[in-house]
Amino acid sequence: ADRLMRYSAKLVSDKNWLTSWFQDSLSKRAEFDEQCRLHLSDQERCQNICRNKIAALEAEQLELQALCETQEAEEMELKDRLDEALQQQAATETHIQRLMDQMVKLLSVNPSADSVKTHVSQVVAELEASDERLTKQLTGIQDRLEAAKTDNIKVATKLSEEQQRTKRLH
Repeated sequence: ADRLMRYSAKLVSDKNWLTSWFQDSLSKRAEFDEQCRLHLSDQERCQNICRNKIAALEAEQLELQALCETQEAEEMELKDRLDEALQQQAATETHIQRLMDQMVKLLSVNPSADSVKTHVSQVVAELEASDERLTKQLTGIQDRLEAAKTDNIKVATKLSEEQQRTKRLH
């Protein structure tokens, strides 16, 4: 009987220990479950942040590609304008050479009054044509200047917006 009492007491003690251990295990499992939930929540939040950054970077890439295309078009326009300027320079040099040749003619020979009048008329006609041509060129350049100012304002605005977006991303 004494042995049964001790055995019964041991069983009660073991039962109490197992009950305590089981309760402790349940508590630890609840903590672990909460940690897992928080971890999954953090992972989901990080994935959403990454998706948003990816979307912003893709949008920025599209804008930069559009900007690149715009700059390529501007480069072509600038090349055309350079070619035009080089042609104008060549025409001006030719014109100067012609005028110098005419001046040499006038100075080298004793010309008659009629030939001087004809020559002066030709020079005046050339100068008037040159003035008209240069006035048209100036008007074209002024128009391009105004267009360039407008484009610069647009590009500056885009650049400012891109800088703000980039700042927000970082």
